[in-house]
Amino acid sequence: MAAAIGNALEWYDWVAYPVFAVYFSEQFFPGNGNPLLAALAVFAMGFLFRPLGGILLASYADRHGRKPALTLSAGLMAAGSLMIGICPTYHQWGVLAPIVLVIARVLQGLATGGEFAAAATYLAEVAPPGERGLYSSFTYVTGTVGVVFATLTKIVLLQVIGKVGLEVWGWRLPFLFGAIVGVWAFAMRNSLGETKLFVPSEDRRVRRPVLQVLREHPASGLRVVGFTVGATPAYYLVVFYLPEYVIKQFHADELTALRIAAVVQLALVAVLPFLGALSDRVGRKPLLATFAIGYLVLAVPMAALLDGSPWALLVVMGVGVLFFACYAAVAPIAMAELFPPQMRSTGLGMPYSVAVAVFGGPAPMLLQALNGQGLVWVVPWVLCALCGVSLVVYLTSPETVNKPIGGPVTVVSPPPG
Repeated sequence: MAAAIGNALEWYDWVAYPVFAVYFSEQFFPGNGNPLLAALAVFAMGFLFRPLGGILLASYADRHGRKPALTLSAGLMAAGSLMIGICPTYHQWGVLAPIVLVIARVLQGLATGGEFAAAATYLAEVAPPGERGLYSSFTYVTGTVGVVFATLTKIVLLQVIGKVGLEVWGWRLPFLFGAIVGVWAFAMRNSLGETKLFVPSEDRRVRRPVLQVLREHPASGLRVVGFTVGATPAYYLVVFYLPEYVIKQFHADELTALRIAAVVQLALVAVLPFLGALSDRVGRKPLLATFAIGYLVLAVPMAALLDGSPWALLVVMGVGVLFFACYAAVAPIAMAELFPPQMRSTGLGMPYSVAVAVFGGPAPMLLQALNGQGLVWVVPWVLCALCGVSLVVYLTSPETVNKPIGGPVTVVSPPPG
C-alpha cells in the first residue's frame, strides 16, 4: 500500500499540470497567440526528460534498491509541484517565470520517468506466485486514482471559487497541495522494506545496467517500446485530455464533462484488479491484443461521435477506457517479466520512458495544434496505426505468465583494471 499510494500521489502531481493549464497559461505566456498550446508544450517538455529519469532512477533502483529509488522519485515530484505552486507570473518575473515552469516540469519528468519502472518492479517482486497480474494492476489503479483526484480537485475548486478565482490565484492550490502530499509520500516510502529479489550483495549487482540491457536484452527493450507506442497516446488523449478537448472544441459544459471523466476514471480503477487477476489465469497476451484490436477498429468511428453532448462524451470515453484497461491491467507485469531482477527496473524504465516521451507527451499538444489547422481528423487515424504496431508486437512476443520472475542471478565481475 505504501508503494501504491505513493504512486497515486505522484500521478496526481504529474497530471495536475494539464488539468489546470487552461487557467494559468495566460499568466505565463501573455501575448502568445495560443497560450494554452504554449503551456502544453511545456507539459510535453517534461516528457523529454522522462527517458533520462527512466535511465538514472531505474539504474539507481537496480544498483541500490527499489526503496531508495521510490523515495527519491517522490522527493523530486514534490519539489516540482512546489516550484509551480509558488512561481511568480510573467508580469512579475518576465521571461524567468516560464523558465522556472520548465525547470519544475523537468524535475517532474525525471521523477515520473523513474517512478513507473521502480513501482512496477516493486509490486511485481513482492507479489505471491500466481498473483503477479493482480498485484501489478495496482500500478495503473493508483495512477488512475491520482488522475481522478486531480479531476475532482478541479470540480471542487470550480464550484467553490469559480472560473475567475481559478484563473487569478486558485490554480496554485492543487500544486501546493501536491507538494504537501508529496512530502507524505516521501515519508511513507522511506518506511518501505526492500524486495527479496533485489540483489543485496554489491559484487553480484550489475555495474552498468543500461549497457547490460542494451547488450543482453535488446529484443526485450524493443518489445517494451512496441508495447507502449499505441497505449500511451490512447492514455493521454482519452483517459484525461478528452474532456478538456470537448470543452474547448464544442463548448461543452465544463462541470458536466469533468463529472463524466471522474465517473469513467473510477470505473477504470474498479475493473483493473479483475483484469489483472484474469491475466494470471489466461495470460498477458490475450488482454493486450484485446486493447490493440479495440482501438484499431473503434478509434475512428468513436472520434466521429464526439459532438459536445454529455452522452457522446460518456460513450466515447467509456469505450476507450474499457479497452485501455485491458492494456493497463497487465502491461506493467508483462514488461517486468521480460527481464531478470538485477536489471529489471532499467530494462523496463529506459525503453518505456523513451516511448512515452515520443508518443505520449506530445499527444495533447499535437491534438491542439492540428485542431487549429482543421486537421484534427488525422489524430484517430494515427492512433489506429500506432495500435496496429503494438498489436503485431503483442502477437509476436512470448507469453510470460508462467515464467519465474526471479530468474538466474549471474555474478558480474568488475571490469579489468
